[in-house]
Amino acid sequence: MKKTITPIILLALLLFSCFVSASPQYGGILKMGTRLIQPSLDPHHDMGFGGFEKYVAFNTLIQYDQNLEFQAELAESWEIPDNITYIFYLRKGVRFHDGTEFNAEAVKWNFERMLSDYSQVRTLFDVIDTIELIDDYTVKIKLKHPYAPFLDLVASNALMVSPAAVEKMGNEGFQKHPVGTGPFVFETLDRQKGELVFVKNENYWRESRPYLDKIIIREIPDDQTRLFALQTGDIDYDNNVLTSNMDELRKTGNIKFVSILGKSNTIDFLTFNCQEEPFNNKKVRQAVSYALDQETIAQFIGHTELIYGPLPDTSWGSNPDKPVRKYDPEKARKLMIEAGYENGFSVKLKTWSNDPKRDDLALIVKEMLAEININVEIEVLETGTLFQQLMQNDFAFASMHWGGGGSLDPNGNLQLLFDSRSMYNWISNYRNIEVDTLLQQALEITDRSERQKLYWKAEELIIEDQPMIWFGRFVDYIAYSSKVHGVEPLKPAGYFPFPDEIWIEN
Repeated sequence: MKKTITPIILLALLLFSCFVSASPQYGGILKMGTRLIQPSLDPHHDMGFGGFEKYVAFNTLIQYDQNLEFQAELAESWEIPDNITYIFYLRKGVRFHDGTEFNAEAVKWNFERMLSDYSQVRTLFDVIDTIELIDDYTVKIKLKHPYAPFLDLVASNALMVSPAAVEKMGNEGFQKHPVGTGPFVFETLDRQKGELVFVKNENYWRESRPYLDKIIIREIPDDQTRLFALQTGDIDYDNNVLTSNMDELRKTGNIKFVSILGKSNTIDFLTFNCQEEPFNNKKVRQAVSYALDQETIAQFIGHTELIYGPLPDTSWGSNPDKPVRKYDPEKARKLMIEAGYENGFSVKLKTWSNDPKRDDLALIVKEMLAEININVEIEVLETGTLFQQLMQNDFAFASMHWGGGGSLDPNGNLQLLFDSRSMYNWISNYRNIEVDTLLQQALEITDRSERQKLYWKAEELIIEDQPMIWFGRFVDYIAYSSKVHGVEPLKPAGYFPFPDEIWIEN
């Protein structure tokens, strides 16, 4: 007797398959393509320049969740008894990949290593005064002075490495053979072949994770070669997809994209030299802001997310009701007259080379500012030359990018960019004593709600003074096969997914 499948049974099977495919599956190999496998795999060395490969083997004491709240990782809990003291209560039963125990002694050793001459994150942690062991699983850290973003530093930069492995291999050896507590264990690195392999940590402290058996990272410097590899299935994840290749990838029908921005404080902007004519005049800076149509700029450039202040809306330090200047050329002309520039002026807009989006930005800004008699001459420089000229105060108007200082704390944008005492103040040469006071107060208070009030007030003053034009954030993307899941949402800091959440449909 011939068997048939009724429409009801077929529908049930389809619904069941959808349910199954939506549930994480174990096994499989993630094949990732990247332009460059980093020279050092040691997270305390060359930090800030790392790719995904710098993080799959390691954990931090605490981590951000998607609401930008801190959550437990290697530290089960923590407390802040006063504004310079931080006590971490560590997770028990965790072991490094080499079998050695993760405990308070290991945490103390890690912070001391991060404060050593070897470390390239040393300046971040210079605020630490003492590190004290309370017991085998409790560490007390005292700071030299109040620094509210300290937990942000711990979450972003304090990856825990195996003391025993470093002592056995030495720093140079560890750069080639990382050992942490993370979800994946280093297996092999073939520099000649351009291939780095991590395998599943069978003894990972987080239950039921990771899902993947293996991650293979392949160095494919050429963008078109990497594109072809993704199209043909030789890789199923491209860390560096070009926006110009996205339409071609969409034709394959099985590729997804995600912005690398996450909830980072990354911004792109035009900066003024606030101490030099004509931009030492606030009305001129405000006129430029009114003369630029942000929505048109974003449409012209493409792949640009609008922002209206020094912090993106995802930051808890940004006031959703902050005052903003929208496009108003008549208002811009009126301000130019009030500032004494009714006949306009000429200015150089300095930008860097080999960046098509920045080229497009310069062209449309030149066209829009011509409407209020500002003649813009575009000067394209090598990135290093541009930064050097800005640091030497040799500019009036420039196109810039800021990654939030590697921080998800509002401090990474507000204090670093706008405090007159900041080492990055050269970016705009902005001075406002009231802003300095508010930002300093925010560094000394650990209560987030109180800090938020101070940042909202500082943000309002900064927007009024307009030391920059915050037009948007240039968006780059990750491209990955539709059979790969758990990529979105990326880590709040952007750029990379959580390695232990990725799974592949079998």
